[in-house]
Order: sequence, then structure tokens, then C-alpha cells
Amino acid sequence: MKRYLPLAALLVLVLAACGEPPPAVEANLGPDQSELISLPPSGAAYVRLKNISGPTRAYAQTVNPRGPGLRLVLLNEDLAAMYASSDLNWFGVPNVALAGKGTKPLITPTLTDGVRLNFEATFSYDYYLRVENHSNVLVEVEVGVTSFTPNPNGDFFSGDTLALGESKTGAIELVDEEDAYVLTGFTGTAYLHLTASGASKTWLVADVYESDNPRAKLLRTLEPDGLNCTPVSAGYFILLRTHGNAVAGFDEPDSLQYTLTLDTTACP
Repeated sequence: MKRYLPLAALLVLVLAACGEPPPAVEANLGPDQSELISLPPSGAAYVRLKNISGPTRAYAQTVNPRGPGLRLVLLNEDLAAMYASSDLNWFGVPNVALAGKGTKPLITPTLTDGVRLNFEATFSYDYYLRVENHSNVLVEVEVGVTSFTPNPNGDFFSGDTLALGESKTGAIELVDEEDAYVLTGFTGTAYLHLTASGASKTWLVADVYESDNPRAKLLRTLEPDGLNCTPVSAGYFILLRTHGNAVAGFDEPDSLQYTLTLDTTACP
């Protein structure tokens, strides 16, 4: 599926290509800093992020008045839109995380008085946050960044395992993140259960492969609200991701947090 950038992002890309200078910024933020800015009705402002590195959470929260909807867009130093958020519980690529109603394919963002997103920052690069006011009133907004430690369960490169009788809770916290587990500690047949909560769970899927060999056969795909249990054998490889690897969330129950359980309880 082709991905389309929102009009604002297309405009800044055109300006960057024409050699225009970066946008005027309301504030410069370093690691774990925040700033209050004012946004005019249906207006926007830019904040520059400097000397940021590692897993980073950016947020915008209305201070006065409470309630108007915000949208937060992360751009790289070339002013290309990377991720966007219109919700407290999830974010994604810009054409998915739209402000307003009618976003498809899976859930509709809820315009709230707070939005946030995560990204992996490279120290030597500057980033920009575009904070958008989707209301017809002047609003004062706190914009900030903070470092965080991602949930370690399912780290793709650490060779995480899930043994019979275990439950592990992980989370998809970065766009394109994939969590992986190898099933172990039993013979014969066991049962794998996938659970999650909140509206954001509709993005989650768990692919079940017969092994961790790159050419292994995909046996089935689990979803929290669909087929969420399957018989499995030792050595099966489980890959947690989001539909299209297009969105991510937070290590919180109502966000992109999930639990895998391996036991002898047969599927319903």
C-alpha cells in the first residue's frame, strides 16, 4: 500500500528541497526538558530537539484551557515527517496517525488534551516537533521530551524464550519494532494464548512460525480479538508486531502492551 504524507509534511519537504531555511521555532529542547508554548486557533508551532539520543518520548499537553485536540508530528532535520500522534495511547506513520475522525483501517484516534510518541533518536541529529492545535481557541501547551527504557521482554536480538507455565508481558513501543519468542520446556502439545486490552490492541498480531529459521513456514497469525489461541510445539517461533509495522504505543495495559501465556489449557 502506498503511503502518503499529510499536506503540511509535503509542504515542508518541498521547502527543504528548495533550500529554504528551517522553520522558526518556539523553543529548543535538550534531553528531559519541557517548555510552555502558545498556539493560535487552528495554528501550529515548531520545537527543535537537540542532543537527544536513544529511546525518547515526546509529548504535548494542553495547560490552559484543558480539552482542545492536539496533534504532534516528529520531523527529522531534513523536515521529513517521521511519526505522528493524535492520541495518548498510540502513534504511527503520519498517514495513519491522522487528526480527526474517520482514520482507517483499524481505529480512530481520539482528539484529546494530550498526545505523545516514541522514537529512537540519533545523537548527532536534530529533530523537530510540530505541535498542531485542532481547535478554534488559543491554547497554552507544555511540550517536552523524556528518555525511557523499553520493555525488555521479547527483545528480537536477545533470543527470548517462553517456557511452559510462563506468561510474559511485552509492548510494541517503537514503529517497526518486532518482539520474538521461542517456545521451550515441554514435549507434545501445549497452547499459546495472546491477550491485550484497550482500543489499540486491534493493531497487534502474533505470527506463529514452526521454527526460528528465516525460511520457516508461517503457520497462523493470532490477534487479541480474533484467533487468540493455538496449539503449539516446542521450538515454535512467535513474532509480535503491529499490522503493517505502521504504529506503536506504550508499555501500558490500554496501549500496545500484550501478554503471551504458554500452558496446557486447551483453546476455547
